[in-house]
Amino acid sequence: MFKKITIIGMGLMGGSLGKAIIKYIPDAHVIGIVRRQEAVQEVLTAKAAHECTMSYEEGLHDADLVVLSLPVLAICACAESIVPHLKKGAVLTDMGSTKQAIIEKMREIIGKDRFFVGSHPIAGSEKTGVAHSSQDLFLGSVCIVTSDVVGTFSHPLAHEIANEFALRNLRSFWEKVGCRVSVMSSNAHDCLLSAVSHVPHFLSVVLMHFAGDIVYDNQQAVRYTGPGFRDTTRLAGGSPELWADIALTNKHNVLEHLNAINQQINTFLNILQKNDKDELVTYLSKAKKLRENSMEESS
Repeated sequence: MFKKITIIGMGLMGGSLGKAIIKYIPDAHVIGIVRRQEAVQEVLTAKAAHECTMSYEEGLHDADLVVLSLPVLAICACAESIVPHLKKGAVLTDMGSTKQAIIEKMREIIGKDRFFVGSHPIAGSEKTGVAHSSQDLFLGSVCIVTSDVVGTFSHPLAHEIANEFALRNLRSFWEKVGCRVSVMSSNAHDCLLSAVSHVPHFLSVVLMHFAGDIVYDNQQAVRYTGPGFRDTTRLAGGSPELWADIALTNKHNVLEHLNAINQQINTFLNILQKNDKDELVTYLSKAKKLRENSMEESS
């Protein structure tokens, strides 16, 4: 198991992971790496790491596991700088919301005797920053770990054993901090998350733009927005920088799924234009049943 764990990026997610490791893996030593001097004290005050530094050389020295807790494009940029500091046999992972772009970058830079295994803990909060981090953020959440391990050893047998070791240990790590782990390929991850997470977010953004154009032209209309409007537009309050990265690094799947949604909108429009109440009720009932079934399966 990993004894020395370094987390790069100590915001809500990185800080929560640090706290979870300290609580649930007490034998591990946690080091945080941040960009700002004032953030060093913020991390230590929050007790999100045993040590905190701005130096890659210092923070990565002898680390068994390194976790990149950054937006996706920042992960790709940061990885190039840190790989030379990783020791032989170290495992590098991330907490990014898309995987394929990161995997492709890691194949270019990881080199020999080190391994990258992608992770995506599906947890979070509307709050941001290490001050709002929680040691129990990951309890009961799903963490997807990618099966396409990146990295090589000279000997084919050693490579196979090391791949299995890296994947098994990373899975165990996430389970120890409270996650239910699912293993899948990076391609499968990006396709699935586009459908159930990324596209719903962008639809919320589009709906907010629509509401801004139509509803907010009449300021009185704001008084009549209820919980349904607030619920369906809540996601639009997410970080624009973070979600721009997600859109750009999962563009193929997002476009494909948005086109499929356009087809559903056209189906609904056709039913409505026909003035056929029975067909409309059937269409709405099917959606209601799908929603009920999905809630039962997720509970």
